[in-house]
Amino acid sequence: MKYRTIFGILLLCLSSSSFAECLNSKSLQSKAISKLWAVTEVSHWRTYVYAHEGKKAIVLDEIEPVKFKGACFLRLDAYSDESDHLHRWHSFYIHPNRGSVYIDNPDGQFISVSKWRSTKDGKSWRTNNLAPKS
Repeated sequence: MKYRTIFGILLLCLSSSSFAECLNSKSLQSKAISKLWAVTEVSHWRTYVYAHEGKKAIVLDEIEPVKFKGACFLRLDAYSDESDHLHRWHSFYIHPNRGSVYIDNPDGQFISVSKWRSTKDGKSWRTNNLAPKS
């Protein structure tokens, strides 16, 4: 029993320290933003937004990191800045040191980007002439 308690405390300390590291590291945040821009659909969305005069694509990471699947994920919100207001496109959850990228669906559930691509929203983005042909 004593070893279980010590193991539990050790596990808690390790997970909270990695969460604190995620929270405080600007390099992890910039790594996550770079990973977001590398997602094909995000890159195409960014091109689409910049094709419209006066609009620009921005990413905000002002929301606290989220603990998901035992790891710290940064939430990055993709917005088009339309000069008089921001229009949120999607929220992405990215683990900076893994290949994991998730998106929130309308039900508030996290799904992987690869699974999102097979949903109605993901398919319509690629087929409705918003995304550049590649």
